[in-house]
Amino acid sequence: MKCVWRVLQDRDSAKQALQEVLLQVWKQTFVINMLAPMVKKSDLQAKMERIIIPELNVQQAAIGDVIQYINQRSIELDTEKSPGERGVNIILKLQPSAQPPVLTLSLKNVSLMDTIRYVTELVGLQFRIDDNAVVIENSQK
Repeated sequence: MKCVWRVLQDRDSAKQALQEVLLQVWKQTFVINMLAPMVKKSDLQAKMERIIIPELNVQQAAIGDVIQYINQRSIELDTEKSPGERGVNIILKLQPSAQPPVLTLSLKNVSLMDTIRYVTELVGLQFRIDDNAVVIENSQK
């Protein structure tokens, strides 16, 4: 009888240990599944890192003109897509009452992602990457 009781205790201990291991694995899987979409680069972000702007030189240029130029260059330099799918949609969304900022900047061989980052930082704007477009807007203070 003692032997049967010992086997039952060992079985319960093993069952409890297995349940604890399974719970830990489930928790880790849950966390990974929750964080993966936040870490994974979007297709648009990857495209922005692939497109390299060979040169950008602007002197006291209005932000709208700079964004229009960057947008046009993104179309010209995006060789991985068919002509109708080339480039990146860039939306400039400034407050109507705000005076459009101007900037002076000189860059060479910089990704589209970094170009937009530098431009927006210089003029105090922010950008976000949506599924289909980059939106540049006033900073939220």
